[in-house]
Amino acid sequence: MSKSPLRDDSRFRAFFAQGNLEVIPTTGEHYPARSRPHAVEQWMRAHFLTEDVVAILDPDMAFLKPVSQHPSVRQVARGKMVSSSGWQDYGDGTNADIKPDYASGPIWLIDPVDLQTLIPQWEKLTDTWPKVTDGLMREQFSFQKSAMMHKIPATFVDDLASEMLSLEDDTYALHYFRSYAHGTWGFHKALASTGWYADQFSNSVPSPVECGAPLLQQPPPPPKNDENYQAVTLSVVLKVMNNAFRAQREAYCPDDAVAFKRDGPKTFGLMRLMQPRGCPERQGEFTRYRVDPNADPEWDKAQALGNNECSAEAQMLQK
Repeated sequence: MSKSPLRDDSRFRAFFAQGNLEVIPTTGEHYPARSRPHAVEQWMRAHFLTEDVVAILDPDMAFLKPVSQHPSVRQVARGKMVSSSGWQDYGDGTNADIKPDYASGPIWLIDPVDLQTLIPQWEKLTDTWPKVTDGLMREQFSFQKSAMMHKIPATFVDDLASEMLSLEDDTYALHYFRSYAHGTWGFHKALASTGWYADQFSNSVPSPVECGAPLLQQPPPPPKNDENYQAVTLSVVLKVMNNAFRAQREAYCPDDAVAFKRDGPKTFGLMRLMQPRGCPERQGEFTRYRVDPNADPEWDKAQALGNNECSAEAQMLQK
């Protein structure tokens, strides 16, 4: 909190849940999303809430406008929540009995008393929900089912959060839980990291959140045609991710802060993300490579150093 730009705002608080909440006790499975209902319960027990509305978000969201200013906040009432729309399209068969009025998802806006009512069943269902494929959405299905059991339906709002953007989009948040691709450019939230829930990577190019690492190359302006949604979304998500990486490093990497101020975003070079691929004579999968920081970005060119995404220069390896 001491390094946050919100540190002097009396409305800002950070709460840290206690314990390893991602382990399902009966099976020993590590399921990260299990933490959410248990962490929310700890938070509500630790703090007496005076607010009329609680917003429940996902970490993979970029905020384009303040959610607190969305008109739908005023629609939240006891027994009626607000939800981003589109969640009825996601399922694995285990959620088939959930009625449309309850097929909700982040961003959720909910009355605190309703949230407190949902928590016990939300926790119990999350631990017992059948796992199909990767089982990633069990916790969300459990929230939906608990809301249905307690008769707390949702009003669905299209522009509260969106997974895809257009040039005319007026959404409040980008929910980047999926992959995006246009030309030679690609993005998935895990590709900038060492891995995620479903995979691990072997990158030699450090993550852009690390001190001294290249930042992400910014794409050119998106094409002005009817099929530009992926390009527009890439342009937005790469920009906000870069801003977050740089802000993090300026707070936690003193040398980086000085270098960025002196030389700008290209100080440590630039990189692009790519879907996992193997490279000849190297073990594992790679998801990022360095590009020429002085070249004008182009949608249809990879622009890798050494003219290949697997080159020693692109992968920051000794020849």
